[in-house]
Amino acid sequence: MDHTVDMILSTLIASAALSQDSDSVEWFFFDLETNGEAAEFFSTSTIRPNGETYDYFWTLISFDIQLTNEETGFVFPWEDISADLPLEYLGGDGTVAGPALCTILELNPTYPEPPEEPEITGTVGLEILPDGRGRFYAEDLTFGGYLGYALTGLRVSLVANVFANGEAEPNPYDLNGDGVVGFVDLTQLLSAWGQPCNSCPEDFDGNGSVGFTDLTALLSNWE
Repeated sequence: MDHTVDMILSTLIASAALSQDSDSVEWFFFDLETNGEAAEFFSTSTIRPNGETYDYFWTLISFDIQLTNEETGFVFPWEDISADLPLEYLGGDGTVAGPALCTILELNPTYPEPPEEPEITGTVGLEILPDGRGRFYAEDLTFGGYLGYALTGLRVSLVANVFANGEAEPNPYDLNGDGVVGFVDLTQLLSAWGQPCNSCPEDFDGNGSVGFTDLTALLSNWE
């Protein structure tokens, strides 16, 4: 086993061993593979999900395609085409607002580039989940043909470093703390409807009961 592989394995082990709610993480996502269906890959370590902001930088490791001869059924070896992609797909950095759930990056690769007919279109992205894990995903993919063969596989690898800054104020309308104001929060509010309460989280206006004013406040913050 060469030195590069040893170094990568050591980094992966260290990343997986990071404690929960860390202020910084290094996430390796190796071989997110799909034949055109939506696919996702979750990190083994977590970052603090209540950051006010998150700084990040990421680097594409590989962007592989697989071709198949539909007449013979022969499947060609994976080929890394990252050198043919625009520079913005090879890496980048930035800052996003917290808390989680928040999207770090979202790419919409099209290969090859216009004016040629695109053979791969879709979305590849990375987000921080409310539990602090990273989710690397590919979705809305469309495969065509390439060099006279059918494109039957896509495999993407990426590394991202993420840093949590400050501490965001909790969203009072996110009653279940999943990072989104939605149906679960609405259900929780309705289950407390009309009941007297003293400082209960569903009583947003603080009038001692859950009613229309609280419902309006929640719907106004719907995500």
